[in-house]
Amino acid sequence: QLLWDVYGASIGSPRAAAALECLSLAVSLPRSFFDAPEARAVWVETQLVCSCKAMADGKGLQDDACYVKFSRILACFKANNSLSALVACPSYPQWISQCTAFSIAVFPRLDADHGNLFSLWASLTVSKNRLDPGDNPSGLDECVPKVTVAYIESRLQAGKW
Repeated sequence: QLLWDVYGASIGSPRAAAALECLSLAVSLPRSFFDAPEARAVWVETQLVCSCKAMADGKGLQDDACYVKFSRILACFKANNSLSALVACPSYPQWISQCTAFSIAVFPRLDADHGNLFSLWASLTVSKNRLDPGDNPSGLDECVPKVTVAYIESRLQAGKW
């Protein structure tokens, strides 16, 4: 939470991108860092909640450097956690919904690097087939088509004179 607070306090300053870089490193902590699976679950939940708040208010994410660093944080969530672990978090439905809305909102930015968002959606989609029947629903059946259509439409709109 502290690192998210530092980012919030630094929005609008050159330190905001550095704060997000620190967050991306923190989000990438290996499983072995945590003594118990319960502690890791609390950590993941906190990161999902805080990133949801950041996506919902969007403050500071208009800056290209901050956008790229924040997108990297989102990609790191999936890279360092199984989809089963993510869907088990109470805030996952809100998080995936915010990721969808965030992606749709930023795709029209033609000068932005969307590679991290592509990585996030690709890894989420590939992992969907590995969910156990007893896992919470991933919501990807609804989200992925929306994100795909939004990206394609943004590229088509960019080609119009």
